[in-house]
Amino acid sequence: MAERVLTRVHRLRERVDATL
Repeated sequence: MAERVLTRVHRLRERVDATL
């Protein structure tokens, strides 16, 4: 479960990096 959340956060961070 923790891994799933981590993946979600990682994906979100990638999106933020792309926006920046």
